[in-house]
Amino acid sequence: MIIPLNFRESGYSATGHGCVEVAGSHTGTAVRDSEHSVEGQPASPSTEWASFIRATTGS
Repeated sequence: MIIPLNFRESGYSATGHGCVEVAGSHTGTAVRDSEHSVEGQPASPSTEWASFIRATTGS
């Protein structure tokens, strides 16, 4: 059974403009382009996503 993901846009996105959307699951995080959402959603394990966030935000 495939469980649909609940994608959300970044709070930094301008209304009506493309952005990156993310969705969390019990195994990690999926990322997609909001303008091309049907073209796939690469996923990362939770530990890799946390490392990415620390590296890009400095937290």
